[in-house]
Amino acid sequence: MIHRQATVQIVDDLLHFPVVAIIGPRQVGKTTLARSLESKINKQVLYLDLESENDLRKLDSAETFLADNLDKCVILDEIQILPRLFPLLRSLVDRQREPARFILLGSASPAILRDSSESLARRIAYHELTPLSLTEVSPPYNLREHWMRGGFPEAFVSRDYDAARRWLGHFTTTFVERDLQHVLGWEVQTAVMQRFIRMLVHLHGKILNISDLSNSLDASKQTVNKYLNLLEGAFLTAKLEPYFVNIGKRLCKS
Repeated sequence: MIHRQATVQIVDDLLHFPVVAIIGPRQVGKTTLARSLESKINKQVLYLDLESENDLRKLDSAETFLADNLDKCVILDEIQILPRLFPLLRSLVDRQREPARFILLGSASPAILRDSSESLARRIAYHELTPLSLTEVSPPYNLREHWMRGGFPEAFVSRDYDAARRWLGHFTTTFVERDLQHVLGWEVQTAVMQRFIRMLVHLHGKILNISDLSNSLDASKQTVNKYLNLLEGAFLTAKLEPYFVNIGKRLCKS
């Protein structure tokens, strides 16, 4: 078990907030981290995976089921699958407001932030769990090992670089062919998105030029911006905004 730096702050927020959300890309270790918190929560924990048919059936009558478990800390994994739960969670929290009522795990930031911010304002604390950082794995691992394996836990603990590379390849394929469309509900052209991701790899740390990407991808600027926003929403890419003392330049510079 690799200790995550976010753990201390999450535990502290569980002592003060009724709802704590841990968001981040798929396969980054959100579930592992949440389950590791069970020993630190002063109440019984109930874990529900919303990708499981059995757990989904338990929430057919969600209000009754959750009301019957008011004394527990309920972990809802992949919460974006059931956005209709957010108003209900607000109602249950207001009915019995105490710390650590719910831990929400999710892989789609726009949906989670939009739905929960409206229903759970002043009741929820957010934490973004990133892939493993160098400070979390060093020592015993060094910079080269971290760079070559990446920060996704499954790839990072692989037996060698080739195994890590294979895992990352499978992860990318699964993300494009399954997660984007069937789990996160976003419509994309699989072949175009896979090409787009490979192109972004070569832009890592460089100036973003939407026109160049549009020409290389043979797609419109609107499509490029859409795909870029989807990858940001799934926490797989991040745009570093330009910094200038002149605020006007920040808005127009690349």
